Amino acid sequence: MEVTDLRRLSLLTSLVVSASASIAGAAPDTYTVDFFPELPQNDGGVQLRFIGPARGTVVATRLIITYTTLGEFQAQDLVINLFARTPDSPLGGFLTVTGDDLGWSGQGTFSTTFTTHDIDGALTPGLWGFDLLGAGDPPSYSGQFSADTRFELDIEPDVCAADWDGNLSAEPADIAAFIQDWLFEVSEGAGLSTDINYSGTVDVVDIAVFIQRWLAAVSQGCGG
Repeated sequence: MEVTDLRRLSLLTSLVVSASASIAGAAPDTYTVDFFPELPQNDGGVQLRFIGPARGTVVATRLIITYTTLGEFQAQDLVINLFARTPDSPLGGFLTVTGDDLGWSGQGTFSTTFTTHDIDGALTPGLWGFDLLGAGDPPSYSGQFSADTRFELDIEPDVCAADWDGNLSAEPADIAAFIQDWLFEVSEGAGLSTDINYSGTVDVVDIAVFIQRWLAAVSQGCGG
């Protein structure tokens, strides 16, 4: 690391140590899954696989949804699947929500917030899944979702979430390694590995959150 980088690292560290205290005791991080199409779909469907969080524990999942049927499609036939990497959860990470589950019937515009703990559990690495389907044959749907329709998953970080270099211990070197990666992603404008609060942006808040977690890891005994 060059001298200028070391100076920047020292400055950033001093700036965010005080900021980390202001977010101590904050609520779990919220990870958003928002692959719902905003444009109207006629006899459409969505099947996506993507990389989601691989560490932490899911403690609640919310579906915030506004949906308008199109054509002859019936709201109760809408099928939404979310697969999270929580194999030890009550449903093994598989969540299916239908319009019928939400109490919808017929045609029109429907809006609700649905909360579940069925996929609560410890996260593991691997692909996540998201599907939008219909209950008929073929399994397509017709309708339109609002721009703010989304899943929200509340995730509590692991005790050792600050073990950035992967040596199974929280040490000062983890702070240096994290900030080095953070500086790279900010300067290059690419990558979200240091967006540890799932805000969709790599910013100074991520450093504050990381230092908070590092302090917690040291105090709670991460590694030797």
